[in-house]
Amino acid sequence: YIPSKVNAVARFGHTCGNMIDLTIVDNKSKELNMGTDFDEFTKKAHTFNARGKVYANRMLLKRYMERYGFKNYTGEWWHYNFFGAPYKALNAPVR
Repeated sequence: YIPSKVNAVARFGHTCGNMIDLTIVDNKSKELNMGTDFDEFTKKAHTFNARGKVYANRMLLKRYMERYGFKNYTGEWWHYNFFGAPYKALNAPVR
């Protein structure tokens, strides 16, 4: 879900800390199988469009993110929004 209001990205965007793209890695820093690569914009990447272990991995990520107030954009298993505290966009180098 992304708000349809004008200038929503200025309040709810990656640069504001309100959106995050992530996956889960195991204790050996190996990414869990999520069924598609990050930023694959096909129906295969939709959060609920999976079965078996891939579905279980996506639901694990979803469950933990929602526990802390993030909401999944269901068109991308890796994309989560946090609308609890909108901030202004930050234009600064990240070090």
